Amino acid sequence: MEFIQIAFCSTVPLLLLVSLFRSKQQYFFFNLLAASNLVMIGYSIFELRQLVALYQFAREMGIDTRLKFNDFNVASFRLAVVILLPFLSLFRRFRNSLRFSVLLLVLLYWNYPVQYWNNLGLLLKIASYCCMLCSSYALLWLMHQLPHQSRIR
Repeated sequence: MEFIQIAFCSTVPLLLLVSLFRSKQQYFFFNLLAASNLVMIGYSIFELRQLVALYQFAREMGIDTRLKFNDFNVASFRLAVVILLPFLSLFRRFRNSLRFSVLLLVLLYWNYPVQYWNNLGLLLKIASYCCMLCSSYALLWLMHQLPHQSRIR
């Protein structure tokens, strides 16, 4: 599931660059940006599941799993922020914000730099990311949560 993070870090800068230019289709790029922010929730759930699996493995091996305050360092804080921040995209204000997208992008680049990306089989996973992006776009469209849609109730 790290392909979600790689695809997000690859497509969002392009969407941000295109959103700078004024055009009639600019709202479409903002909609795609909101949908890609929503897809990052899947990445957060994956990372959270990996931490739970690591905790269970440590308990099975008999390793002390109690968290001490001095064990909490910058890397742990960074991982906690990367896991918790995408859940803010459930709220319309954050999901549609360019600042939130840039903040999430910077944190993802900081947590997982480009030189450590696993590019093997990435071309085969592009279709999976496109399907996830289309499904989140459709979900937002059906719920009238896209940035260009008004709240009609």
